[in-house]
Formats: sequence, structure tokens, C-alpha cells
Amino acid sequence: MTITSTEDAGDYTCQVTNSVVTDLTLCSRPIHISVTDPAIAADSLALVALYEATDGDTWTNNTNWLTGPVTGWYGVTIESGRVVNLSLTSNNLTGTLPPEIGNLEKLEILNLGYNSLSGAMPGELDSLVNLIGVNLSNNQLSGDLPAGLYANTNLIWLVLNNNSFTNIDVTAIGNMSLLESLGLAGLNLQGNLPASLLSLSNLQYLNLANNDFVGEIPAEIFNLTTLNFLDLGGNQLTGTLSQDIGNLINLHDLYLYHNQLTGAIPSTINQIPLEVLLLGANRFTDLPLLDGLANLTELRIYHNQFTFEDIEPNMDVRVHYSYIHPRIQWV
Repeated sequence: MTITSTEDAGDYTCQVTNSVVTDLTLCSRPIHISVTDPAIAADSLALVALYEATDGDTWTNNTNWLTGPVTGWYGVTIESGRVVNLSLTSNNLTGTLPPEIGNLEKLEILNLGYNSLSGAMPGELDSLVNLIGVNLSNNQLSGDLPAGLYANTNLIWLVLNNNSFTNIDVTAIGNMSLLESLGLAGLNLQGNLPASLLSLSNLQYLNLANNDFVGEIPAEIFNLTTLNFLDLGGNQLTGTLSQDIGNLINLHDLYLYHNQLTGAIPSTINQIPLEVLLLGANRFTDLPLLDGLANLTELRIYHNQFTFEDIEPNMDVRVHYSYIHPRIQWV
């Protein structure tokens, strides 16, 4: 008998008959044969390296790691004998990512957000050509992103919020035409809002908050009609909010807080199925009646130049505001 794959594993018995004593059959006791896939072994070694490099003994949840089959390790998904999903968000990982992580050649999802990872991303991540989702948000990662990550045009989500990465190539990210979720918040990005990102027509989640973007909100952003989450807060954006905001017919969350936006909030905002609208700390002067926002649960308008006449008709909505008289200098 030749063992050729992991599917050959199992319990085997041997039966012996002969043509002379036809009623006699000799049977062996069952023998269990285990088959270890070399690919699983390689993946497990990469995971062990990750465990050791990120102080796995102190993880919030390390169920079955290093003690049982890889198929039972917390946060690990196996398909066809290979690791395809590694999800360890909010799990107290510390330290740096080891180069061995590049050996997870069939990995599709890398989800390590909300940990305390630091240092540069290993160049070996270039080998992870099957990735479709990457979440590294809210760590302390630094340095440049691996070139292979920029070259991966199959990515559906890329969330890098609140790290210390340098030289983010927004032009290359703009070539990831399949992206549905993009998070580049808190990365010290500067200049105008990148035109390359505003051609990503499949975006549903776009977070560019807490950077140093300046200038007006480009008209192209109002063509991203699949958006349901848009955060431009915490920048230095100027100018007015276009009437075309009403084109974003799938938008549920709009964050424009802490900019230098001026003028009236257009009445077309009532065309959007908003649930959250954060306008605080700008220089807006007119607030329309928001009677079209039937799903709105949170409205924040503090530190603008609205009058009581703007605010009073909208008091049925949960409002957080600071009243400032129009003739008093806004600070």
C-alpha cells in the first residue's frame, strides 16, 4: 500500500484468504495511520515563530496554541491543509512580526489589528500573494510597507489606521481597484486628499481621519456611491460642503469633525440614510431642518457658528453642541 496524501490517513486492517481453505479468513487488528502534510508542518512552524515573537504566553486568548492540532488553534482557519485566515485582533500581541510569517503562502486574511505590535513589516510578506484582506490597525508598526503588498491588486480590504508607517504610496493603493475597505487614518499623511483614492469605485469604508490633509473636499468623492462609512475628521480641510453630498445614497456614517469647513450644510444631506453625523469643531454657519434623516441616532454640531434658529428645529435629534454667537470670533 502506498500512502500519497493526507486523505489516506485512517484505520486499516489486513484480511488474508486462500484458495485451499476457502472458509478461513485471517484478520489483523486495526492499525491507525497518521499522515502529516509537509505544508501543514511548514505553516505550523511559521505560527510557532509568530507565537514566540509576540509573547504568545501573555496573549488574551491562546487556546490550543502549541498544545494541539493546528486546526484547533485560536484564530487560525485551515482549508485544504493550509492556513488561510489568521485573525488575532485585540489579543495583546506584543513585539515584532517574524519573517517566518511569509511562509504562510496560502494566507488570504491577515487580521492583527488592535494589538501592540511594533517595528517594521518583514519583507517576507511579499510572498503572501493570495492576501485579500489585511488589518493591522492600531498597533505601533513603523517603516515602509512591503513592496509586494502594494503590488497586490486582489486586496478587498486594507486597514492600516493609527500606526507609524512612513512613505505610504497612495498612488499604488489607488491601483487596488477591488478595495471595499480602506483605512489610512492617523498616518501623518499630508497634502490634498489623494485623487488616486477617489477612483476606487467599490469602496464601502473609507477612513482618512486624523492626518494633515488640506484643501477642499474633492468633487470626485461624491461619486463613490457605494460608501457607507466616510471619515475625514481631524484634518485641515477648508471650503464648503457640496450639494453633491446627496449622491452618497448608501452612506450611514459621516465624520467631518475638527476641520475648517465653512458655509451652510446643504439640504441634500436629507437624501442620505445617515445614522451618525459628526460636524463638530468646524465653521459651519447654517444647519437645515434634518427631517429627512429618519435613521439618525447621533448628531454632533458643537463649536460651529450655528444660531439658535438653526438648532431649535432639530432638538428632537440627539444633539451635542456649543452655541457661539455669529458676531463672536470663532476659535
